[in-house]
Order: sequence, then structure tokens, then C-alpha cells
Amino acid sequence: MAWDKWQPVSKVKGLGVKQLPSVPPSAPQQPEITVAFVSAPASQPMPVSGHVTIEKTGQSLKLHQLLSFLFIVIGFGIAAIAITTRRKDTTEISSAALAGSFMFVGGIMRRVVTRIRV
Repeated sequence: MAWDKWQPVSKVKGLGVKQLPSVPPSAPQQPEITVAFVSAPASQPMPVSGHVTIEKTGQSLKLHQLLSFLFIVIGFGIAAIAITTRRKDTTEISSAALAGSFMFVGGIMRRVVTRIRV
């Protein structure tokens, strides 16, 4: 081999290689964070920002869970009935089986998204 013809990349014309610094740059300094605790009198409730309440969140979550469960059950039922009652001489998938499958998958996706949002 021609190992004796090798030369450093920095000496090859046209490559434009820059020399890397020997010491990596230091990380930027993190700003200091000051936390102050303010005590409120026990007779006055702490101020709350926003309009989110636990009751509304709970009701909304229950509704989404119920709807996703209904989509799963109804979609599975429609697809199962359409597949079992199809004609034996055809291999085509009926539109009812396709719609049921979409409802089933949509219900599962809705349930997963609802669980992730919690």
C-alpha cells in the first residue's frame, strides 16, 4: 500500500477543513431562580387562576371514556355480524364490515388518546 503518500487532511488543498478547538466550549450558565412562599390567612382561600374545575374534568373524561367504549363494542359487533353473514362465494369485504372495523379502531384510538391526555 501507499501509506507513505498519506498526509494530514489540513494540508490537502480544496477541502477547507477547519481545526476544531482542543477544549470544548463551556455550557451556558443557568439563571438563578428564586422561589418565595407567601402564606395566606387560613380564613381566606388561595386565589385560583383559570376556570378548570375537577368536576368538569371528571365529567368530560367519563363521557370520552363512555363514547370510546361504545365505539369499540358497536364497531366490533357490526364488523363481526357483517363478516359472519357474508356470502361464502365471495371474498369481498362488505361496506358494513369496513365501517364496523373503522368504528372499532377509532374507538381504540380515542381511548388511547383520552388515557394519554389524563
